[in-house]
Amino acid sequence: LGAYQRNFGGGNIDIGSTRFKPDGSGPAMYATYIGGSDLDIPHSLISDGAGNLIMMGRTSSPNYPRLNRHGPLGGMDIVVTKLDAAGARLLGSIMVGGSGMDGANESSDFQQRCGTLAHNYGDNARSEVVVDGANNVYVATNTESADLPIVGGSFTRGGKQDALLLKLTPNLATVSACVPFGGAEGDAGFGIKLNPLTGDIFIAGAPLSNNIHGPNPTV
Repeated sequence: LGAYQRNFGGGNIDIGSTRFKPDGSGPAMYATYIGGSDLDIPHSLISDGAGNLIMMGRTSSPNYPRLNRHGPLGGMDIVVTKLDAAGARLLGSIMVGGSGMDGANESSDFQQRCGTLAHNYGDNARSEVVVDGANNVYVATNTESADLPIVGGSFTRGGKQDALLLKLTPNLATVSACVPFGGAEGDAGFGIKLNPLTGDIFIAGAPLSNNIHGPNPTV
């Protein structure tokens, strides 16, 4: 089928995506792998107005298909990848991460320190990607990296793990915002929603910190 990547990339897991007709009938319109030589795990996906597919996940593959990067990378990194409506062409792909664990509540150290968040939402791969009317891409996820470059906002890394907001241009070439939210303990971002009238961004997640920054830190 019309696929960007026809062969398994290696490691234990690759991201896989299959598109069906609106009524779910076969055959599939396309099916493709996305991945490199190590772990590549999908978290969330959405399509834009043109039917292009935007996938968000995490990877430890040094050769994950990407066109851009943000941060030094290392450990586990966040990936956002965009395929055309036929699933055959890579329109954009970026890896975001520091030297620690990014995009997942899965490090053994984190689970020992902040175990109640590790499976708070049913798994350790809970993040979300959405798009706005101009096809900018937004992600709610997590970071444990102290060296992840912050873009926009007035917040700094808080502690053991922070929720993380990303805003990317439609071609995934530029990080418009990379903003952590958290206190001294472990905190996580699970979901995101945009107000189409105001452009306000709402992030849902779970905190273990009692010193989250903001006007209503206990809400």
